[in-house]
Amino acid sequence: MKSSLSTSLIALGAFTLAATTASAQSVTPLPSGFTAYHLSPSGTTVSGEDGTGAAQFVAPWDPALNMTYIPGTMTNIGSFAGRMNFDGSMIAGAFEDPGPMVPAPGFWQAGAGSGSTTAQSPVGYVDGCTLTSTNSSLNWAGTVGGVSAVQGCNLFPLRWDITGNTYQVLDTSSTIVPSAQPSARVSATSGDGLVSAGWIQTSNRSAAVWDSAGVLSFPFLTATDPSGGGEVFATDFTGDAFVGTSSAGPVVSSGGVLYYPATDAGLMNSGEGMLDISADGRVAVGAGGGAPGPFGSPDTGIVWTEWGGGQDINTLMANYGLSLPTGMQSNRVPGVSLDGHTFLVQEPPMFFGYGDSFIVTLPNSWNNLGGNSPTGVNGIPQLEGFGFLTDDAPARLSLSQGAAGAAAFLALSATDNPTPLWGGVLHTTNYFKLVSFNTNAAGGANIDFKWPSGLAGVTLYSQMAMLDFSVPANITLTNALSSTGY
Repeated sequence: MKSSLSTSLIALGAFTLAATTASAQSVTPLPSGFTAYHLSPSGTTVSGEDGTGAAQFVAPWDPALNMTYIPGTMTNIGSFAGRMNFDGSMIAGAFEDPGPMVPAPGFWQAGAGSGSTTAQSPVGYVDGCTLTSTNSSLNWAGTVGGVSAVQGCNLFPLRWDITGNTYQVLDTSSTIVPSAQPSARVSATSGDGLVSAGWIQTSNRSAAVWDSAGVLSFPFLTATDPSGGGEVFATDFTGDAFVGTSSAGPVVSSGGVLYYPATDAGLMNSGEGMLDISADGRVAVGAGGGAPGPFGSPDTGIVWTEWGGGQDINTLMANYGLSLPTGMQSNRVPGVSLDGHTFLVQEPPMFFGYGDSFIVTLPNSWNNLGGNSPTGVNGIPQLEGFGFLTDDAPARLSLSQGAAGAAAFLALSATDNPTPLWGGVLHTTNYFKLVSFNTNAAGGANIDFKWPSGLAGVTLYSQMAMLDFSVPANITLTNALSSTGY
């Protein structure tokens, strides 16, 4: 069930709203010459490479805190630090094997000085083929990794149990890719470590997902693209939402539905693709819209939200009065934090590769005030708010764990007046608007709206109540939310 609140409904109470102090938004440059690859889910660490090899930067993004990891028995030339675990204390990547001078899978632990723990190559040199292994991804705990390695002139996808140092060879058999032994690669590991994703191919790549048993499926497959063409670059914590590139351009797969953020943002259906996604699958980032070819136009950095679709990162920044200090436009967003409010942003390169990188932080407009009533038939009803609340920006109030198919109400207030009621606390006693609706079969509801213009620094309060005959008062309350415009 989806309904809408009009701007005028919220604006009715605007004249009584009290201004609050907005938290700061910022753009922080990373050192020039540092090629950034990934932002940790915690939003506090960036990995990549500089002129000396694999490197990591830690908040507050001071170049003096640069931490370069040099494997004890390997050269650092050609090494890189890629995706990280939750807080960036463990890093996946590759480094050069000094014997054949080809990449070997690397695994670093922050604070280990010049030493490192590395993956032993699970396969050797076969049929004269060169080993080109990489450790491409890690789960949040740093206990499961994704490794790709060559054997018999094919690239094999492997799930690496880091704790036990064992490998699971993932399935590459499929009617979609009907080769006897196609190549495949793991590019992403879910935060819980149960799902791997990447690509499988013979002549063309198909985006691939392997479940906890290693069974293969294709998230970007459609009736018009029966090959599921493309590649998965990242997944959410549970491995239920995926981002990457497809034959139709940058793509997000969420709840079994495919979304095309470049189209939403008014860009061409081309470009690198969506590169990262928040832990809950509600915010994704990437690059798209650039004209192909060596002399084509550069991509544009994209931010996709579940409640608002895709938009240009430069426009989103401008809504907060932000821009890159170089005066350039961002053409790539390769990282987003778990809460969807910290971004790793890059400008176009002068020639090839990636341009300089920046950390962009946007304030969280929402605050949970509590107030829930006792546990109802489906649990304790929860109210969440989503949206970057600048003028006319899309936003969403989302209810979960309410009674199924129940009559419900949303109260909007200009003030916070916590009052004990129905076994909980009603914060929106002095509401200026009451909106009625029914919950869906799962006891949830989404109410989408646009934050009205002219409410920068202004706070609204929202809370929901619904019928639930499993509790003594026959009514349950959600927590209350405050939401502040910028």
